[in-house]
Amino acid sequence: MGDHFLARELVDAHTGKGRNSAAMRADLGLAALDPSDPLAVERLRRVAAGEDPEAGPWASVFLSVLGDEALRRGMAAEHLGDAEGARAIYESGGDLGGVLLGRLLGDREILARGLEADDPLAGSYAGYLLGGLLGAGGRHGEARAVLRRACERALARARPAVRPPDLGAATVP
Repeated sequence: MGDHFLARELVDAHTGKGRNSAAMRADLGLAALDPSDPLAVERLRRVAAGEDPEAGPWASVFLSVLGDEALRRGMAAEHLGDAEGARAIYESGGDLGGVLLGRLLGDREILARGLEADDPLAGSYAGYLLGGLLGAGGRHGEARAVLRRACERALARARPAVRPPDLGAATVP
């Protein structure tokens, strides 16, 4: 994957300059090389907690696979630009691997199948990704329904007693 010390230098070069894609790439690379590195993991936790709303879901999923070496390395490979290496790993990575493959390929069908995954993390992440694709394609009603379902799955995973707010007939502008 690369050199641990080089990854650390890249992370440190961006410390104090706010969050940006270069810093997150360095954090992911460092965490992939050494998932026990508390600095890299703490930075990813901050991203997942909302410090970077766009990258937060990706960081959350990455943190959830730190113990799964194959998916961890696949996500790091994808994030660092090795799409073929990531694809080879994702194709044999179970429910979450399938969702990550759908993300990599931008494949709506794969993501739609991911919504039905037994793994609530895979299902909610698939919904988040599919909702984004549908919304970008102007299919706002479908995107709203998919995102609501993803929200319900994520909330059920995080706090089984919490119910999502009733969105009623709200429209997406």
